[in-house]
Amino acid sequence: MNPSRSLLVIGLLVAHAASAAPDLIIANVRIVDVTQGVVTAPADVSIEHGRISAISPVADAERDVPRIEAAGAFLAPGYWDMHVHLNHPTLAERWALPLFLASGVVAVRDMAGDCLTPGCKNNIKFMRDLQRRIDTNVILGPRIVAISSAIVNGPRAAEPGDPAWATPATYEQGRALARRMKARGVDFIKPYDTLPRDAYFGMMDEARRLGLPVSGHIPHAVSTLEALAAGQRGIEHAKHPAVDCSRFSRTFRDVVASWTAGDSPRIYRSWADPARGDENLGSFYPLMLATFDASICQNVIAGMASSSSYYIPTLITRKFEAFGDDVDFLDDSRLRLVPASIRSAWQKDSANFQRRFQDPQEKRSYVDFYELAMRLVGQAHEAGVHMLVGTDSSDSYCFPGSGFHDELKELSRAGLSNQAILFAATAAAAQYMGQADRVGTVSVGKQAELVLLDANPLEDIANAARIRAVIRNGKVLDAKMLSDLEANVARFVAEPESQN
Repeated sequence: MNPSRSLLVIGLLVAHAASAAPDLIIANVRIVDVTQGVVTAPADVSIEHGRISAISPVADAERDVPRIEAAGAFLAPGYWDMHVHLNHPTLAERWALPLFLASGVVAVRDMAGDCLTPGCKNNIKFMRDLQRRIDTNVILGPRIVAISSAIVNGPRAAEPGDPAWATPATYEQGRALARRMKARGVDFIKPYDTLPRDAYFGMMDEARRLGLPVSGHIPHAVSTLEALAAGQRGIEHAKHPAVDCSRFSRTFRDVVASWTAGDSPRIYRSWADPARGDENLGSFYPLMLATFDASICQNVIAGMASSSSYYIPTLITRKFEAFGDDVDFLDDSRLRLVPASIRSAWQKDSANFQRRFQDPQEKRSYVDFYELAMRLVGQAHEAGVHMLVGTDSSDSYCFPGSGFHDELKELSRAGLSNQAILFAATAAAAQYMGQADRVGTVSVGKQAELVLLDANPLEDIANAARIRAVIRNGKVLDAKMLSDLEANVARFVAEPESQN
């Protein structure tokens, strides 16, 4: 967009502006249009009662109106991380939430927002209270835009203390589970790997009747296309579509289906438990890679593109699998901002992968799978699949906040343009949540959930991390305040007794 056209658009926007004096003006700022992939000529952005009230030509300072002199910096919508795990009550408030804000993440979707084990604290009641305290400015944090159910597995993966209804095996039990989840007040159901086919389709049918969305793993006994046909709204992680892109995928699903139904003890190593009598079939990655079929994959991607579902690849989770034994990867300086309990869990996960990597071929299969998943994400984008950005934050070496920018770089490596990445990280997430009329772009009338950047992220996606200020819920967090958030986290992490 040329400057003269930018000023014309700005002038039209001013006509809709409120006449009252604004609470804040961000002056002389270039707006990043994530929809069109352009930046405007410098403008003044007025904010009133937490909303953008006007976008107007640069003008002299108004008396008694707080003002941020942007001096040609870039104003973009705040970022949305659509796959996070807040996990622990104390760790959510004192660790993860401040780090999200410090990295420009103004909204998150929690993917394990309930707990069914008796006595657990990180349940839906806690999450709703956390959501309320953020929304009312009692604590600082990104908006929690949706809260999932506890993960839904089948009886093979039942945890001690879980109620029997939480691990359904049959179609009717799946329907009953959906009703229970609706009654608990979650925003959506999260299925997981070992949910049996019959239970999954029963759950999907009843969830659709109840108007309760389903987003999460596609159970491995179900194909991607079957899940899309059943109405699963979000596909989390790049693993499942990649597995479906092979001639081996049908055998894989049949093995998992028999095991989850209790008809066979034969299962792949990811789920094999000798104490339960399972027969370990080893890793399925080499088998999948050896039978990859581009024509099958094209059909899977076409099905994803023709659906209304969204794809959240979380590529940094695949990267951990590939580099879980790499010293440079594991010795990340950001570990100083990770609580000891989380750091210990990550190290144990890494050790588990390292035991597998004693076989060079095994190590190679994880690296190859990561690279394949990345290529398929690029192809999915080219085919028109709806994309969101998610990190699996707090999973192994998925750092809250800064990990979001790791994921942006992964998507760039996958071949997405900077505009496509920024759109997925902002406007697309607002669309997914049905909030595009009030958030997701820098527009008059939208909530002022914004990041002020020192450089243009459309030119280099790394610039999305060059944050000068974050505006969230009517509050401006300048560079010093953002630095203080990180310093507070460092102090918290250094005091293990405060993490209980």
